[in-house]
Amino acid sequence: MDFSPEDRAWLDNDPDIKFGSKELGSGGAGIVYELDNNPDLVIKVPKRFIPYTDTEKMQDIDARANLFRVLLLKEIETYNKLKKLKIIIPTRVVKLGVKTADGEDYLGLVRPKLKTSLSDLMKLSDEQLLEFRENLVELSEAGYEVAGWLQVGVDRLGKVQIYDIGDIKHCEDKKSAYTGNDSKWYTFLYCTEKVKYFFSDPSRIKTFFKLYKLY
Repeated sequence: MDFSPEDRAWLDNDPDIKFGSKELGSGGAGIVYELDNNPDLVIKVPKRFIPYTDTEKMQDIDARANLFRVLLLKEIETYNKLKKLKIIIPTRVVKLGVKTADGEDYLGLVRPKLKTSLSDLMKLSDEQLLEFRENLVELSEAGYEVAGWLQVGVDRLGKVQIYDIGDIKHCEDKKSAYTGNDSKWYTFLYCTEKVKYFFSDPSRIKTFFKLYKLY
């Protein structure tokens, strides 16, 4: 996937990325902020990152945040392998203006803001779910599995995208990828009450059987 023309044009102008006022969430490796100067975009930075530049405070950042910096580097590596897949959220890697004591840059990941609430995911249409399933099949065909919960959101065009790319792992074979993703897919359908929805009306059951398995 790629950025919308508007977001891509904004990023291509090499803007000064400003963030920190509005935290949207955090995970195992990073914290996500809405951009202060573009609310349609977010940035993921290493957990415990503080944008200081003087040497003493920079060394303090190293001691506390370097592990998370490395984890984000692994996420960037995975993104570069999978960025052509439709289910992968577009990402622009930016320098945060701070270096480690060894001269390595701290990096941030700029992405479109997605609707990620359970209520938003429960509103997905049959067409959106079918497209989502096809894109999970594409991920499985590439030999990759989502290791944990399907952490996805809906962009402004109604496309469902995985935003936690660090939670994706390469499998030894496609069968393993399909098996793992199939389990996560059914869990997603169940938790968003899509199983209940399809079985509440006999006319929808045929659609469910097109959806519920990836292979």
